[in-house]
Amino acid sequence: MTYRDIVHIDKIRVLGPCVHKPLGKEWYLVDSETGELKPTAATPNLTTLEDGGGSIFFQSRSLDSTGMASKLLIECCPPLVLQRHNWCGHSDLDDYVFTIFDRLTRKLSLKVRADDFAAWGSGDVALLEIHLTANFSCPAGYITSVIDAIDANNGTGKHRSDEDRISLGWTPTRRSKYSMLSIYYKWKELQRRFGPRPGEVRRRLLDESRDAIRAEIKLFSQFLKRQNLNKVSAWSRIDPSMLYFEKLSSYQIHSFAQRQLTSDELRTLSKPERRVYRLWLAGTDLMDQFSSRTTVYKYAKSIKERIGVDTMARCRPKRLASLDLGEIFDRSNALGVPNWLRATRYYHSPSSS
Repeated sequence: MTYRDIVHIDKIRVLGPCVHKPLGKEWYLVDSETGELKPTAATPNLTTLEDGGGSIFFQSRSLDSTGMASKLLIECCPPLVLQRHNWCGHSDLDDYVFTIFDRLTRKLSLKVRADDFAAWGSGDVALLEIHLTANFSCPAGYITSVIDAIDANNGTGKHRSDEDRISLGWTPTRRSKYSMLSIYYKWKELQRRFGPRPGEVRRRLLDESRDAIRAEIKLFSQFLKRQNLNKVSAWSRIDPSMLYFEKLSSYQIHSFAQRQLTSDELRTLSKPERRVYRLWLAGTDLMDQFSSRTTVYKYAKSIKERIGVDTMARCRPKRLASLDLGEIFDRSNALGVPNWLRATRYYHSPSSS
């Protein structure tokens, strides 16, 4: 599988050049110097490109003195807009942005200038928000336990809306301005969207998603600016899957539920490492057992590199625990685009545009 198969873009919020007559009722602001009312934007609108597809939020921006808008704000879930579902997709941002701008302006019967059209194609479009998503194989019966483990290991900075969904990256008053992670059971969401009588393709998508859990990384404007990723063109120079798994790792969910070592694995550790592991397994605070934090970190690092268990984690594994978040959210456990879906209209590939 390529990165386009494993990680897909689930939402974008972009602002691109598009000279046009404002779409909607004009909004005005008072000029602080002259006291005059000046047009700034137009009322937001919603539309769809496909019957049964997701909605596109769009708004005319940057109105000038002649009453013309020079920019178009677009917010949508590209897979849902283009293929009527967002179980999977791809991570080619250039393709999604160009396709959405092109098809939306055609539907709105806007006459696009050559310069604006070229800007979309070259990625000269501001990126204000993007969601990167991957689905991981996980038995349906484990989903709530996974969410429970993540919940138990995060005393603050979380929001759990129901038993099968949790988000990390909250401050006491609001979400982070930089990024968030949401873990949830996508199958339930698809089931609600598809309704009681889904067609053949949707039934197969429900089958694909039944034993899977989704991890969605939401990147906001402050993070994108800090990383110089606030232009669509910048994304052609990076591997979105690498960025996704780096951010996923930063939330440290892999260590929230770990398996217990077998006797064979335990024998591969040195005598000091075995002592550290057994102290940690018994619930002992390792910092109280050594005079130097450096020593604790040294043993923790060597144990993790040797057998993959994080002894700095708060959560200790239970006897013969079958739940290991490190295995569940590993890249090798990520689900790609089903082969049977590729040749149907329910999958938009980058080459489709």
